[in-house]
Amino acid sequence: MPLPGQKMYVVTKPELIQSAQKQHRTLAFPPVAAQFASRICGASAEARAILSENVNGDEGDFGLYADSHEGVKAALKPGLALDDMNRVMIQEIARALDLLLPLEKASARFNMYDWLRNAITTATTRSVYGPMNPFEDKAVADAFWYANTSGAWLCDPPPKR
Repeated sequence: MPLPGQKMYVVTKPELIQSAQKQHRTLAFPPVAAQFASRICGASAEARAILSENVNGDEGDFGLYADSHEGVKAALKPGLALDDMNRVMIQEIARALDLLLPLEKASARFNMYDWLRNAITTATTRSVYGPMNPFEDKAVADAFWYANTSGAWLCDPPPKR
């Protein structure tokens, strides 16, 4: 699967799974995640070094990746916090759908791609960041979808018709 700036390989044959698991350092996900985050964020050399520090945990249980991973795991475990995030996302999607309702007997035209991208970005980021959501700024939301360092969209918009 092509990813921005690299490729990801997916093991599809059961007989290859054991071989892949034996290469846990070579085929580890944390370095891929750190490199992906660096590229997406347009990180400086110093930031890339911080993101990559002890990314596989070879030197112990520390580093940005390990700390972030634990934080994400705690936030997304079943319970009230996850329920609250899901509730906010559902409310935001419902609000976005309500805005599509045309006035009496009128029809509305809109770009489905743009609507979906904006609705999902808004719903997910509001559920994560709450009232301090940086993605409320359209420039920030657009920058997320545009990889500044490569000059390519993360998710290419469909061609204009």
